[in-house]
Amino acid sequence: MNELKRSFFPIDSSPLIAYYVVLLLIGATSFLPEYRLWGLSVWSVFPIPTMLMVLTVAILAPVGLVLMRVRFSLDSDESGGHWTILTIGISAAMMVAFILLRAKAFYLGDGYTVLSLLAQPDPLVKARDMGEAYMHIWVKALTGETGETGALLSFRAISFSAGLLTLAAVVAFGRRLFDSSIKQFLFALLVVSSGLMLHFFGYVENYSLFTFTLILFCLVGLGITRGMISRWWAIPVGLIPGVMHVFGVAVLPAMAYLLISGTRTEERLFGLSAKTKLFLGVLGAVAFVAAFAHFWYHYLFFRLAVTPLVSDRFTVDGYWILSPAHLTDMLNLLLILIPALPLLIVLTWKLPWRSLLKQSEYRFMAILAVCCLGEAFLFDPKLGMARDWDLFSFVGVPLLILSGYAILKNSDKIRGAGFGIALAAILGLIVLSPRVIGQTDIDRSMELFRQYTDLDLKKSMYARTLLSAHIGERGDTARAEEEWKRYIADYPAWRANQDGLQLKRSGNCPAAIQKFELAIEHFPLYAAAYTNIAMCLRDMGQFDSSIVLFRIATGMNPFNATIAKDMGAAYLYSGRAEEAEKCFHKSIEIDPENQDALVGLVHIYRQSGRTEEWFKYLTQAAELENPPPGALQELGEHYLKQGDLEKARPVFQRAIARGLDTTYVRLLRENVPQLGL
Repeated sequence: MNELKRSFFPIDSSPLIAYYVVLLLIGATSFLPEYRLWGLSVWSVFPIPTMLMVLTVAILAPVGLVLMRVRFSLDSDESGGHWTILTIGISAAMMVAFILLRAKAFYLGDGYTVLSLLAQPDPLVKARDMGEAYMHIWVKALTGETGETGALLSFRAISFSAGLLTLAAVVAFGRRLFDSSIKQFLFALLVVSSGLMLHFFGYVENYSLFTFTLILFCLVGLGITRGMISRWWAIPVGLIPGVMHVFGVAVLPAMAYLLISGTRTEERLFGLSAKTKLFLGVLGAVAFVAAFAHFWYHYLFFRLAVTPLVSDRFTVDGYWILSPAHLTDMLNLLLILIPALPLLIVLTWKLPWRSLLKQSEYRFMAILAVCCLGEAFLFDPKLGMARDWDLFSFVGVPLLILSGYAILKNSDKIRGAGFGIALAAILGLIVLSPRVIGQTDIDRSMELFRQYTDLDLKKSMYARTLLSAHIGERGDTARAEEEWKRYIADYPAWRANQDGLQLKRSGNCPAAIQKFELAIEHFPLYAAAYTNIAMCLRDMGQFDSSIVLFRIATGMNPFNATIAKDMGAAYLYSGRAEEAEKCFHKSIEIDPENQDALVGLVHIYRQSGRTEEWFKYLTQAAELENPPPGALQELGEHYLKQGDLEKARPVFQRAIARGLDTTYVRLLRENVPQLGL
């Protein structure tokens, strides 16, 4: 044991060089935020003296670690208690930090959008993150608060809770996975200093529980492969991430492996000849490509969700799967999640990976890491990766756990293992701390948001309207006006679309279409412009062409009730009632109060003689807060035919208040005076 401890903090050139290279990169990029180096330029929104002070401390930090070696008596068996106290201490400090440094600005990710959605009385729940969305709705109901106050309380409560559960899991499993308290401490330190922790500082998005469940799955998986936990725990713990977010399906291959690890099935599978393994690998690759091609060609939403395989009509700014921008984004993502990744690679470079990968725990983590990396690499960051980092942050979980576990379990084979982990934690905190602090300061958060949107200008067209609005809300009308002028200059697509709308309103659809096509030229994923062209074509009687464009718009924006309703109308006009019905139902699923979709269903069911469905949706339309007068009239006439004046009277009264045709009202009063209207 003494020999092991003596090897923990020696000065070693390799991790030191990697440490200073990353530090140099952080310092240099913080002065160059306009370049695509968003993963490291986080200090650029802080004063230069602050940045230089932090860098100076970081440069001297390795010396401090050497001094700590003496102070904490690492060569003594009695030092174990100190490390246990430190583990508890950093966990408690993080718990307090989650609350004290909670986010107050929500520009990263899609924070303000999801906050406003949850604030609605009947929030929209998207299938892709159903589990976490329903948890937020449930917690909001528990708080008793409504609107944005209740929504923010819900996001913060779940974010803090996920953080506390993460700390508890890391500490608890660390005690089982490692045989010394110093290793337990360093493992916990590596995790709490990673970029993943930003999710737990009151971050407003639907990914905090998703992140926790992935971390838990990694730790439980290690416990299973080490024989500490029953393999059957892999099923419930492995399925939960997929419930929280659809990207959680990446854990399924690793979950399947856990069920066979340590069995004869695993021995037989990995004992196959090289030719057989190659054949199975090729077979699996062919099956994957076939499935991918099927979804690519038959489901437009899937095609638009995937990063373009080659540059095509929907490619924005040449961003395709092997483009420099996409490759740089993936590197930046890894560095913002694990800033010390180069250092950790140096530490693990000389490990006997060929023999390690014969062990179940490393096979499990390798499978999970490859699946998560592949999934993150394949799907398109719609907001721009700098702002969509939170959605793709799951990729850092298996890499972080794997590197920490491999280094600490094989510390006898790595000179300076503990020293390297400590340096990695310092780099992690240098990147994490400004991101946390920046979210507590609205001005800094706005500046970082501007930097990130400038990197992906076109993808940020909708989000950039937030800047002008929020500046105006703070009372700075002159600056808000200036920001709006800049917005118009930055987005010719928006201007062209507005011009097209004006022409459409005047009845000049051919000229309007030209403007909408110009908008798409500027921004290939402009769903509103596709919708507007489709509306023009529908008004011109070109229903088939209109439907094609509506489908493209739906693929870009699948949770837009208006697009679904308008496409339903196009199907209805073309005589395809069955397809129209599906579209109207989709619209109501997204927005239960969509009048036009309800009226469309009423029309379809009336024409087809489906009385039960007709009455259901007619009643639903009539019960809206601002119901269409036609629906009230139809319902009132239905009650009159039944001879139920008591039900008909209030319906007609509401219809009159809503502007029912005066001639019809006069005739109704003459023919049915007993209504007393």
